[in-house]
Amino acid sequence: SGRQLSTALGDAMPFWDRRIDLLVMSGQSEAHLAGLAGVLDRYQIGAVMYTGHRGESSIAREVWSQLEEQDLPLTVPTVGTRIEAADGVRLTVMDPGSDDTPIVLMLIYEEARFLLTGDLDETTQAALGQQSIDATVLQVPDNGHERVSSEDFLGMVSPQVSVISVGANNRFGLPHEATLSRLQDVTPLLYRTDQHGTIHMWTDGSLLWIRER
Repeated sequence: SGRQLSTALGDAMPFWDRRIDLLVMSGQSEAHLAGLAGVLDRYQIGAVMYTGHRGESSIAREVWSQLEEQDLPLTVPTVGTRIEAADGVRLTVMDPGSDDTPIVLMLIYEEARFLLTGDLDETTQAALGQQSIDATVLQVPDNGHERVSSEDFLGMVSPQVSVISVGANNRFGLPHEATLSRLQDVTPLLYRTDQHGTIHMWTDGSLLWIRER
């Protein structure tokens, strides 16, 4: 929903700030791009990171038409691509994604690590196991689908906090009970957007504050 995405950005950014430094297009499916067209009308984008593949849906064509009109710098990342902000925040690409898989990111500030997985698949999950993926906060893959939240994967991440982004009463029955059971064994705190609403987090690099909304 473009309205929901614009509302979320308005909650996170000052009303006068209309610049987004980096847009990461983690996937090209219609579900992932549907809310983006309105954002591109309202905000000035500094650069775009994407998998190197473009979607074929009408929404994807509309979004890419808007991006091309703005003549934005485009980046196709590789494993280890790193972006550093002036305040010490670092964004590291753990997997660059493909036509069918998302860009996986680790957001790091001092000791705090946030693993942002998107809708990763089993193959990407296995590849991530070759890296250091322990994280303070885990965005649970694929809305809590059991196939991509294996015991081995969750054990390697060992998150202090896990967040499942999922719609209430969705027709897919997500999150799956198997995922919830596995998360119970590895993470002290679990938040779900269908139960807790929007989850806001702040960190000073050591401590973590969380607010439900």
